[in-house]
Amino acid sequence: MSQTEALDFSLADRRLTEAGTAGLLDSGVVQRARIVARMYGSGRTSGQALADSLRVSRAAVHKHVEHLRRDGFNISSQSGAGYVLDSPTDLLLPEAFLPRHLAVPGGPGETRRHTLGCGRGKLMPADLCRSGLPYHYLPTVGSTNDVLRQLAQTGAPAGTTAVTDYQAAGRGRLERQWISREGLDLTFSLLLRPHAEPRALRLVVLAAGTAVAETLAALPGLSGEVGLKWPNDVIVGGRKVCGLLSEASLDMDEIHWVVVGIGINVNGRLDHSVVVPEGALPAGTLAEVSGSSLPRTPLLSRLLHRLEDRIGQTLEGRQAEIIAAFSEYDVLHGRRVLVKQGDSAEAELADGVVEGIGGDGELLLRTSGGRVALPFGEATVIPESGKPRGG
Repeated sequence: MSQTEALDFSLADRRLTEAGTAGLLDSGVVQRARIVARMYGSGRTSGQALADSLRVSRAAVHKHVEHLRRDGFNISSQSGAGYVLDSPTDLLLPEAFLPRHLAVPGGPGETRRHTLGCGRGKLMPADLCRSGLPYHYLPTVGSTNDVLRQLAQTGAPAGTTAVTDYQAAGRGRLERQWISREGLDLTFSLLLRPHAEPRALRLVVLAAGTAVAETLAALPGLSGEVGLKWPNDVIVGGRKVCGLLSEASLDMDEIHWVVVGIGINVNGRLDHSVVVPEGALPAGTLAEVSGSSLPRTPLLSRLLHRLEDRIGQTLEGRQAEIIAAFSEYDVLHGRRVLVKQGDSAEAELADGVVEGIGGDGELLLRTSGGRVALPFGEATVIPESGKPRGG
């Protein structure tokens, strides 16, 4: 995966320091991440230079380096020459992720604080109002959405991100199970505090799906392979590779917080003996379509930055741009579908041809009785044989 952004590791070093001062990151994580940022940016770095920069002893630097090695960083050292990070790593630890993520210039800052909802709640420097801060890495967890829901209820700031290497109890829409494979997939959740009207929630969901589709479409070997199935399935090469699950706290007047959970099948091959619900799309991985493995750490960073951009546009009143962008990937437009509204035996069914997406994110369907706008539902394509099947 090529890195198109110009990375500024001195910027990452400053942001890491500020995040530690603001209490967004543990002090030990900050010190180790600053060491990694120095090695990312400068190659070989002496222990004394690191000690001077971090204002700690050489012995403290050595302890931090040993900690990084135990966590899987390939750091070599040579007497009189310094430390070198030998090869790229696909670790999702904060020390691996944050130095690169925070080295990308820009972000919401003063003019886009509402992108994540940083205008209220915990006061912090504008430059720290960004996805990935605070950053919670959990090697194994039941659900990253559950983690963020609990943190949201205790006042966690917008931008808080939870990431795991293995999600044991992931779920999708309609309480379906989401399979996670340790060390191969990318599973994370992002906390927003948009303070917007409840009607904006559907557009936030569409914006998140659009951001994922655009990020994946830019990867090598995936151009022209990516599609979106309303409301939130991402398809690559005809297979579902990503699901999104958004959960929110809101009242009649305002959204208080939103947790956007995203699970992506990245590397390896799926066991195609895994049973999928009748009518659902077959599952696949990005590597199966692109033909090569993909590093998850830079992919996560690009996803978070793109989520900031697209969700920010939604909250700025630029809904038309989101609808237009979603429509470029829409795999249902012009197709006859059956839409089930609800998960009970008595759920309403609508049969018609998809005409597009409405201004509030609803599915526009031309039925025998005229056009209807469906705010939610599960759509399956009806082929010429008349039997519904996945998008």
